[in-house]
Amino acid sequence: MKLIYLFCLLICMSLPPEANKAYGLCLEQAQQGVESIRVELAARSYPSWDAWQSIEKTKSFEHISGSLSVDGPGQIPFDFYLSNPQNSYGKNDPQPLIVLFPGFGGASWIDHYVSKYFAKRGFHVAISHYRDEENDRKPEKIYEVTKNNMLAGMSIIDAFSELPEVDTDRIGLLGYSFGGIRGGFLSIVDERMKAANFVVSSAQFARTIIDSSLPAIKDLKEEHMRALGSPTEAEYESYIESSLPFEPYQAHCSSDYSNHFLITAKADTIVPTPLQESYASQLPGAQTTSYQLGHIPSVLWFAMRDLSKSEQFFKSRFESFK
Repeated sequence: MKLIYLFCLLICMSLPPEANKAYGLCLEQAQQGVESIRVELAARSYPSWDAWQSIEKTKSFEHISGSLSVDGPGQIPFDFYLSNPQNSYGKNDPQPLIVLFPGFGGASWIDHYVSKYFAKRGFHVAISHYRDEENDRKPEKIYEVTKNNMLAGMSIIDAFSELPEVDTDRIGLLGYSFGGIRGGFLSIVDERMKAANFVVSSAQFARTIIDSSLPAIKDLKEEHMRALGSPTEAEYESYIESSLPFEPYQAHCSSDYSNHFLITAKADTIVPTPLQESYASQLPGAQTTSYQLGHIPSVLWFAMRDLSKSEQFFKSRFESFK
């Protein structure tokens, strides 16, 4: 993290006053939020393995379902696709790990379809099913829920990094919708991430909660606002942002985000298109693709037609870490 601060400082010295001020603010916010939560996360306990079972075994992969336990989040259910590269790639060296975060509604057949696609091509995939549904609905628990989401993701990486089949220098994130938002937090605090592919996602958690047309999110917002005494939307947004360890958009200080691949939807109201486009504009150097579709059609199009782009992105980012 210190290297990031130094990099931002060096950039500031060469920028005009307005840009210098923007980078200075970014640096200050990163120091206050990211470094603080990193200290807390560094003190995490190591996850223990609960019961697990083999669901399916083919020549290319084995599908394992189970759960981990760790202080804070508690139980973390997962599905793990252990690739058999000897049959898919002709290699038996340790292979990359992709951590997959589903959308707000949880994992579906799409997540398993995507996982099988990557597993057949030499990538291990871990789907995290963790969600604190009870505390999600309590505005006073926003910090705790956000922290536990990050802890759950880090615990998945801690556990599967112990497997000899996993190359710990090649770990990536894949997230759709609100899973991409969750991944955005994790990618900032966990430096083990070497690549991140976020589909129809946002770097503005508070604004996404307020503006989303998804009925479940609207219900969540209304429940929060009732608990807070019916504040204005501006007051509610301020409350969320002040309760978070940081907002991802506040911590984007680098000048090179070529380790990110963002897919945006031009007709999205669930994660509103302007927030997706704002995310892309905040990440110079990031690879981007845009669909002329809505939210769910974009996720489907990605899964059915564009996984090869995601595969090539991860391969290119992981190449230098072999």
